[in-house]
Amino acid sequence: MVGAVALVAYFLFVYLGDEGRGTIAAAGVGCLAGSVRICWPLRRELWFWLVISAFAAIHILAMLAIDWSSAAKWNGLIFMPIMFLDFAVILTTIYWVFRLIYGAPVKLVIDD
Repeated sequence: MVGAVALVAYFLFVYLGDEGRGTIAAAGVGCLAGSVRICWPLRRELWFWLVISAFAAIHILAMLAIDWSSAAKWNGLIFMPIMFLDFAVILTTIYWVFRLIYGAPVKLVIDD
């Protein structure tokens, strides 16, 4: 499902004639959709959707403000570390907001 959503974003921009921006849009949508999928148990929390909306706005701003024409030529060795970093920043932010609101997560293993 995440891949399908990212492909739709990619093909929309390719149809509009901007393959580089489509590559970046697919990466951003994929990272956001993957983050929502991983954090799905938090879907009823308003703060969660505010964090996702803030990251979506940042992604849209970066996609529109920067010239991404060279991104159409990127291969996986260049592209995947950038996506990994983006994904990690989103998930880390969600974790720290969760921790700020609810405190440290419960320890799953108790030492005797």
